[in-house]
Amino acid sequence: MKKIVGVITLLVMGFQVQAQVLAMHTEPTEKNNIQKQVMAPQAAYQWGIGLRVGDPTGLSVKRFLGSRALELNVGRTGLMGFNAQREFNNDRYFDDYVYLDSRFRSAISVQLHYLAFKQIPIDGPDHFAWYIGLGGQLRSTSVDYRYRYWAGPNNNDRRERWESVTDVDFGADFIGGLDYSFRDVPLSLFADLTLFVELLDDPLFLRLQGGGGIRFNF
Repeated sequence: MKKIVGVITLLVMGFQVQAQVLAMHTEPTEKNNIQKQVMAPQAAYQWGIGLRVGDPTGLSVKRFLGSRALELNVGRTGLMGFNAQREFNNDRYFDDYVYLDSRFRSAISVQLHYLAFKQIPIDGPDHFAWYIGLGGQLRSTSVDYRYRYWAGPNNNDRRERWESVTDVDFGADFIGGLDYSFRDVPLSLFADLTLFVELLDDPLFLRLQGGGGIRFNF
């Protein structure tokens, strides 16, 4: 954990140093000022942070890289496409048990995407763009299962019990969306669709996700 924090700290310091060097070598000419007024927010800001609602619902952070961006979404994931009985039957631990019922305890998703933007011409000073990208996703779902099993010396004693299991999935994301940014206030509205292709632990299982929200840019 300390190594991860150290790496993140070094990356942030590197971004700050790079921004200072670029600022020192940029002349505040009238031409540059005009370009800054008409450039898209993706080029005018460094960071965006806000709230996302959908799958997942939670925090959304964006690091602008000109017409590109890195996006991190962390929050509670939806359960669309998650079948508790299927997961139970695919778990070798439960091979000799009979599924009866289940209840969800928590479902968390972490998404990291690399995005490319393309401006859409519109009337007025605001900016509208579509984007596509790819990345990865890590999902963790905790479920309580109720199942039937047999005990006793001759397996003739039928019993039932509840047991908690955490299912971890990892895979690739393919994302596309729309972004509307206001010129007079540092806010952006966004909406997207993501195709999650699971690689572990249910290879090539597809899950469609979507959401939208608002970010404060700075």
